[in-house]
Amino acid sequence: ELFLSGIEYGRASQRQPIRADNYLVEIYPAGADSTTQTPLTAYDLSTIEEQILSLFIIGTSQQAFITRFEDDLSPVPPDQARMVFVNSLPNDTVTIEYDSGERIAGLEALPYRDYSTGILFDAQQPLSFNIRAGELFLEQSQNILLEAGRTYLYFVTGRTIDDPPIILSDSVPIDPALAVDPDEPIANNTPAPDPARVRVLNMLRDRAPIDVYLDQIPLALNLAHAQLTQEIIIPTGVQSLIIRVPGTQILEGEAGANDPNELNIVGYEFAPDTSYTIYAYGLTRDTVDLLILPQTSAVFNVSDSLLRLINLTDQGTSDFGLEVARLDQPIAQALPPSDDGTETAPLPQNRAPLYDGTTNLVSSLSNVSASAVQVIPGIPHHVFIIDRELDLLAKAEFEYPFQPGIQYDIIVSQSPTNNEVDLYIIPYDN
Repeated sequence: ELFLSGIEYGRASQRQPIRADNYLVEIYPAGADSTTQTPLTAYDLSTIEEQILSLFIIGTSQQAFITRFEDDLSPVPPDQARMVFVNSLPNDTVTIEYDSGERIAGLEALPYRDYSTGILFDAQQPLSFNIRAGELFLEQSQNILLEAGRTYLYFVTGRTIDDPPIILSDSVPIDPALAVDPDEPIANNTPAPDPARVRVLNMLRDRAPIDVYLDQIPLALNLAHAQLTQEIIIPTGVQSLIIRVPGTQILEGEAGANDPNELNIVGYEFAPDTSYTIYAYGLTRDTVDLLILPQTSAVFNVSDSLLRLINLTDQGTSDFGLEVARLDQPIAQALPPSDDGTETAPLPQNRAPLYDGTTNLVSSLSNVSASAVQVIPGIPHHVFIIDRELDLLAKAEFEYPFQPGIQYDIIVSQSPTNNEVDLYIIPYDN
């Protein structure tokens, strides 16, 4: 039975509930036929009630392994975060130390496919690590910012300094009773504001990959079309976002308009305690623009899904609406009206008749804008994008498997040449 698909390197899937039981887990290349092909690796998984587990796929396509990890989502002390280091470098035992050469307390040498215990670090204090195999220097991470009340997984990959580290995280409770000295008077009981957090989503119409920098800090390198990064902690205040052709460096004296590899540079003021999604849209041969949206809140039950319609059409005019229908909701596609009542009127290119019986969520949305967050039951729905100017169906996605507790961006973009509408549904943890 297919459980998950399309998992990219360095990315984590959404958590999935399973019954406590014994399972055989098999890993295949994307698109493989499991009835005829041999799995890359297999693993016997035993689970018990209330366990929270992660499975790391480590190695190469020629020799892959699965490492079972029991997530520690227990509380952390105030102003601290937990980090677990995972060694995914084949055949190397690694040591990890501060860039000053100081040993990290509680962190021993890590064999291949092994992971450390959870190490507590002060939040919002820049961390820099050097990673070695014996005397051989393998990897360096500089100025990593951790957020209080989170637990992190840092994967040792042997990456170059220009590639961002692979770090995944979960939110955990903060317990004041775990403070080093809970009875010590607090000089200032106003907690420091949380940093800003960003995700980056590549929605360029020509589907080209891009590099995205925050000043000189890489946020996403070679980010593929329709791919969303993990959430990244960044400094607050006015920052410069730089979009570049993948794999290119800023040359001295050629930054800005004289640099042909710089696709755009945008200044933006990021507020503390706020999460943002950065949408790159447009064309690399023309203009790459950014739509930056803060995370919005909505009251919802854990059984609900959150939807937000985003119109990234950047040329011409457009006015789209969003309608949905549960799978058990009766719907029917109506014929378009005729001019004289005797014949069906011809339809414009890439448009279709509307469906009756749907539920309207967003009435109207113009170019490069986002709707308010909408709440629906977290179950499969049909999704309909409506051309409000023509009162016709522009695009549909049938039986989309919405999941409870997940937010979805429903992104539309209309071609300026033939009015064809691209539709993408991007899930991420709320």
